[in-house]
Amino acid sequence: MTVQDALARSSIQHIDAEILLCSVLKRERTWLLAHQETQLSSAEKQQWSTFMERRSRFEPSAYITGEREFYGRNFFVDASVLIPRPATEQLVQTTLRIMQGDMVKQVIPADEQIVIATYVWGDIASLRTIADIGTGSGCIAVTLTCERPDFRMIATDISSDTLRIARRNAKRHNVLSQVKFLQGNALKPLSCLKEPFLVVSNPPYIPEGTAMMRDVIDYEPHEALFSGKDGMNVIRTIMKDARQHPQCVGVVIECMEKQADLIVHPTSTLS
Repeated sequence: MTVQDALARSSIQHIDAEILLCSVLKRERTWLLAHQETQLSSAEKQQWSTFMERRSRFEPSAYITGEREFYGRNFFVDASVLIPRPATEQLVQTTLRIMQGDMVKQVIPADEQIVIATYVWGDIASLRTIADIGTGSGCIAVTLTCERPDFRMIATDISSDTLRIARRNAKRHNVLSQVKFLQGNALKPLSCLKEPFLVVSNPPYIPEGTAMMRDVIDYEPHEALFSGKDGMNVIRTIMKDARQHPQCVGVVIECMEKQADLIVHPTSTLS
């Protein structure tokens, strides 16, 4: 079986087939185009068959290969963490702008029905600490640290399994010593923090009962997706903790467009 044969006979979407075949062959996608006649070894054909079977059962390609690209870097993922998505790259971009002192709009489109909601109430002129709440794979905290190593980064999560993956990604990108990982709910691990900090978060924000694709609903962790009837339970907790913390200067949160008003007007959020 050649590379061309494998892709032509695949019963899954072409983009997924390319990603999985690249993982099997340990090559980049550009290599596939230039080596269509390359023969797969017996071991590669067996792994390719296994990958195809798993994907045919709707398992996400990122869980099959064990990684996903985010902001130009590859991150380890498994079923304990949400798969990083392009919309969250807008959260990183927005946060980087704030970190360099830029003024940003309170609501910035990120994807269909998804926005980045920003509310800053404190002085960011001397800001040097960022807190990634619900860090998941660590893609936000690690990326921000790679982009701005002059900032202190704190990453929290309620799950020890999730923090294990986040630490692994920090080590992969050589920033493990620069990110402080803390286990706990919302901002509780930051109760003793004495310097000004900005909260960034991609929390669960999908209303319970929302129809989702099988790739998502059957495989990705529900605690990272759903958050009460209106999807706002975790966001309300983050906003309440952030507003009550004397050192928190603001928040940058990924959410649904219809939820943004409750973030940029926190009195509504906390009522």
